[in-house]
Amino acid sequence: RLTEENERESRMQMARRGVFFLVVVSVAAARLTEEIGRHGLPPMVDAETTATDSQVADEWLVSSKLTEEEFLRRHRGQFPLVGGGEEAREGADESLPLLSFDPPPKREGTAQLPVAVNHGMGDSCFNFGMKQITRLIGNALGVYAACIPTGDTRIRDTLNGFLMTMDDNVDVFAAKVRGDAKFAGGFNCVGFSQGNSICRGYIHRYNDPPVRNFLSVHGTVSGVAGFPNCDPAAVPACRDVARLCGELAYTEKTQNLLFQIDYYRDPFRVHSDAYKTHSQLARWNNEGWDFNQTYKDNFVSVQRFIMIKAMQDSMVFPNEGEHWGHYKDDTLTDVLIMQDTDWYQSDLFGLKTVDLQGKLVFNTTAGDHLQFDDDELVWWVTNYFV
Repeated sequence: RLTEENERESRMQMARRGVFFLVVVSVAAARLTEEIGRHGLPPMVDAETTATDSQVADEWLVSSKLTEEEFLRRHRGQFPLVGGGEEAREGADESLPLLSFDPPPKREGTAQLPVAVNHGMGDSCFNFGMKQITRLIGNALGVYAACIPTGDTRIRDTLNGFLMTMDDNVDVFAAKVRGDAKFAGGFNCVGFSQGNSICRGYIHRYNDPPVRNFLSVHGTVSGVAGFPNCDPAAVPACRDVARLCGELAYTEKTQNLLFQIDYYRDPFRVHSDAYKTHSQLARWNNEGWDFNQTYKDNFVSVQRFIMIKAMQDSMVFPNEGEHWGHYKDDTLTDVLIMQDTDWYQSDLFGLKTVDLQGKLVFNTTAGDHLQFDDDELVWWVTNYFV
């Protein structure tokens, strides 16, 4: 028994060191952001390096005689930082607009509303892959499509996915959507991974102009209860890390530290005063001390929710959260499907209502987090959007 206690204490020490490391990295990144704000990006990072990355990708396309679509299909994820400002891409890849584009003529029988796209953690709307995905969606539907960044440069957009709070990201998204006249009549929201928290938050807190269809691809909509690539249900050390994250998550200071903390949902603390008082996710779920009817009404007003789950997801724990489930209270091993959750049975934010109205659609992909191909994405938007 003493040995077991020693092993547990050792795991907790490792977990504390890991969290301490994350805090140090976050502070360093915050200081970097401040320096960028004061002085701007160094010329080599902002222009020469970005242009070189873009030219590498373009040369690969030419030398291999692949179409852009074939290139992405074969090399998805290998060029996560290709892109940058238009000035950096001058003469390199004029076929790729910065963030948005006007499509070819609209096709009969397709959704006519424009599409707003939200990228995942560590990604940026300024990256090559997100530009391609945005254009692919717009071309498939014959509509205007735009990836909405929460920062005005690639590095700011990326860092804001860590160092800007979840609610603040939603506020920036809302301001940019409202500032684009093409979204004035409503739009469809497509999210990838963490970007789905922005789509969901916009629906609850704004939804004006309204979202008609919400496509969530491997989304954090239900929150998470584990570290990426560290399954608390399978690895004891990962359970310790998850528990420690829960201990740190629900204070005013920590909720303003990292985007990821704001959607952390510790099943051991969901009934605690700290969670109910400080958690941004708790407010959206109507799990906090105050009930917000507007959040529920706005959620119910959406015409369709398309929820895509990665069956082998190693980033979102539990992956059933991508279908509105979560861990059972006081456990990191037992998972509840949507219909067995309290937020469904008590209809806290309208989930049961939209289910009974036939507005929920579920689908899966076979692989890991954000492993899907272009054909699947096109099928989802052309078949599920109403």
